[in-house]
Amino acid sequence: GDIIIKDSATLELSGRISMPKTSRIIIEKGSTLILNNCLVHNACEEEWGGIVCYSEKDVIIKGESKILNEISDPAFRI
Repeated sequence: GDIIIKDSATLELSGRISMPKTSRIIIEKGSTLILNNCLVHNACEEEWGGIVCYSEKDVIIKGESKILNEISDPAFRI
């Protein structure tokens, strides 16, 4: 399922995160996602829904973080 970051929260992820095929990471207004040396992908190399956010400032990428197999379509995505 989806990961939803809400209520001006901050979620920091590190390591390997495998997202299900139709899932998304949704960052609601005022919230933040930090990827710290993190690989976010679908382990079966299928496309997943990607990161949906209001602004590029909602996502902080640190270290060797990578986002792979993300659908390149709708809403504001990084």
